[in-house]
Formats: sequence, structure tokens, C-alpha cells
Amino acid sequence: MNRKTIISMILAAAMATGVLACYAAKKKQVIINSEPQGATVFINGEVVGQTPVKRELTFDKPEKQRYVIILRKEGYRPQTRYHYYQDSPN
Repeated sequence: MNRKTIISMILAAAMATGVLACYAAKKKQVIINSEPQGATVFINGEVVGQTPVKRELTFDKPEKQRYVIILRKEGYRPQTRYHYYQDSPN
């Protein structure tokens, strides 16, 4: 790589970091369960385990971001839920 390309990459990374710093990431603990237990849990398309599952979800842009949670178990219809960030009441 020539020097000009490397400098451009560093500037792009610094600019992206600055934009992300404008948003304060918020985290929420969620417990995902099912009846019967043992359903496979997908969060945003990734298998994260079988119910019950405890996960921390990070919201980089809380006002816009959502998580898609799908539960699948043989012999049952898949269930889809959407989880949005909500501030807890004081």
C-alpha cells in the first residue's frame, strides 16, 4: 500500500469513531424464555442458544434500532418478536 492510502484509511476510521461517539450506547439485559423450554433462540439471525437465554443487548442508536428475536422448536410454529430499547421509568 502506498502512504496516501494508509492516511486515508486512518482518517476514515477517525471520522467513523467521531460519529459513533455522538450516540451513547445503551445496554439492556433480557431473558428469553418459552413454554415448553428448549426452543432455539435467534437474535438478528444468529443462534444464541436455547431457552431460557439471558443476553445483554446493546443499542448504539436507541431511538431507531431493534432486535429481531425468533424462537424455533420442532413441532411448533416459529415465533418472531421485535425488541426495541425503552427507558425504564424512574
